[in-house]
Amino acid sequence: MKGGGDYDIGDLTALLRKDQKPDLDGMVGRVIDGFRFLAELTDTERALAADGAQKNRKEAAALIEALQKAR
Repeated sequence: MKGGGDYDIGDLTALLRKDQKPDLDGMVGRVIDGFRFLAELTDTERALAADGAQKNRKEAAALIEALQKAR
């Protein structure tokens, strides 16, 4: 998924004006750069991100406290 080869350029082109040509490699690169931090999450951060029911409140509170102390 590093480049634009995994995407349907026709679908993307349909969303643009007729005079626009999508820079798929550039867009994919910006998304990868912008969301790179997701690959660097700690185990606790991953668990909290996956906790849609918000059952891990103690872990969340501990992480918030640790982040505030790190300021």
